[in-house]
Amino acid sequence: YGIADLRGKTDEECVKAMLAISDARFQAGLVRDAIAARKLPKDFSIPDSWSANTAQGLAERLHAARHSDLLPDYPFGSDFDAVEIRLVRALSWLKSRLESPRNWPGMIAALIRPGERDADALQRMQLASPRTLRERMMARLVGGALARTREGRD
Repeated sequence: YGIADLRGKTDEECVKAMLAISDARFQAGLVRDAIAARKLPKDFSIPDSWSANTAQGLAERLHAARHSDLLPDYPFGSDFDAVEIRLVRALSWLKSRLESPRNWPGMIAALIRPGERDADALQRMQLASPRTLRERMMARLVGGALARTREGRD
């Protein structure tokens, strides 16, 4: 969740700097270990500001920059073309949504709801002219994911 400048710092300062950028889920355990190793004082407590160090917190802080193209997906370039970049976003979103059964009703609704088609992306996935029920379902799911990620609602 950041970079810690550790040059010329004491062990305690280094531990605090690394804790300040560590994932909030692991901070309590890391603090216990650091106290046990005598790198932090026994009365050390984690500042409230560090509790925002979560994947969701980071995504929220970067949301505006990502969606205004100030922070592109591939800042140093990529071998992906524009269609593939759209598909990477959409398929990643779709995978994350399908991992939890809580999201399945929304996914089922997406199968029923007609939507705008991204012909190039569906062609790349060989879903532009679906023949089987499975292919039609996949085309609808991929199409819905493309629409969601294109609109910035990911």
